[in-house]
Amino acid sequence: DGAHAERLSLDANHVFTFGDSAGGHIAQMLLLSPPDSFHGEPALADAKYRLIAGVSWYGPCGFEKTELFNRPGESGVRDRFGPRIIKSGVDPKDKLAAYREVSPVNYLKPDSPPLLMLQGDKDPTIPVHHARYMKERADAVKAPVEVLVVENSGHNWREIGGPLHPTLDEIVAKTAAFMKQHLDRSLKQ
Repeated sequence: DGAHAERLSLDANHVFTFGDSAGGHIAQMLLLSPPDSFHGEPALADAKYRLIAGVSWYGPCGFEKTELFNRPGESGVRDRFGPRIIKSGVDPKDKLAAYREVSPVNYLKPDSPPLLMLQGDKDPTIPVHHARYMKERADAVKAPVEVLVVENSGHNWREIGGPLHPTLDEIVAKTAAFMKQHLDRSLKQ
């Protein structure tokens, strides 16, 4: 709220989301889903803030298309995330509804705040399909999503088969430049 923003020297009108892996998923959800779609801390229910952009490093964008979790060239990978999202034995219709609800890709709109997704091309945990699918869906609805695929990268920017391209320093610089670009744009409005 305003008191915390002032005490912490924060500008609640210029807020970014950022996270990696599961945090990247949460960053996407915060950025794209309506503020009233998920129950939060009651003491913060009246908090006023404005999200202007977000960055997701190797975060999943969708759960209902379980094939997004197949590594490139693979098929038939089991649904690893179901037990983390819903209880076992749930009716398939309820499972699908829960997956849809927690899939940031389903909240894309033309007026969504800008999102930058960075994904490793060899990530076995959250495969590159997530970034490509998010970009495909974003382009279809004209939502502002940028994607950067990092070559030779596994999860957590681990090198697989060669050096990262772009490098880790360049990934960090791209992330900061994206935020600065949208901060500058927001301040001019």
